[in-house]
Amino acid sequence: AIFAFWDERAETRHAIAACRAALALDGLTREMAADRSIWSFEEFPLRMDWALATGRVVIKSMGGDRPTGLSMVGEPVVLAFRIEKLADETTGPILACAQTMQLAADRFSFRDLGEVQAKGFESARKIFALIGEKRDDGG
Repeated sequence: AIFAFWDERAETRHAIAACRAALALDGLTREMAADRSIWSFEEFPLRMDWALATGRVVIKSMGGDRPTGLSMVGEPVVLAFRIEKLADETTGPILACAQTMQLAADRFSFRDLGEVQAKGFESARKIFALIGEKRDDGG
């Protein structure tokens, strides 16, 4: 698992950065999968799925005076974990929550995947597939 977070309150900028990062990492994964000198397991194709969720989290260090890692909890962490599992060939590899989509919609194209009932949540959540960055000509 790869986990990234931004620790300021500029959510729009962070949603845009997260979308760019997911697209770049997905592109890199595809390149690696196609290069047999990197990924030689044809019978086990290399595939990674990505989930973007926006919101507040709590971060704590583990290990007391000598921190050995971070622990992060909050609804966005759980939501990202849950929606990532829904990614497949029909959705595409990058899924996003409604808040991430709304914050990044001016710069990126998304496809509405409808509502899903994510495990551990009382109500269904809208999710979206991140398609790509919009071009300057509006496309």
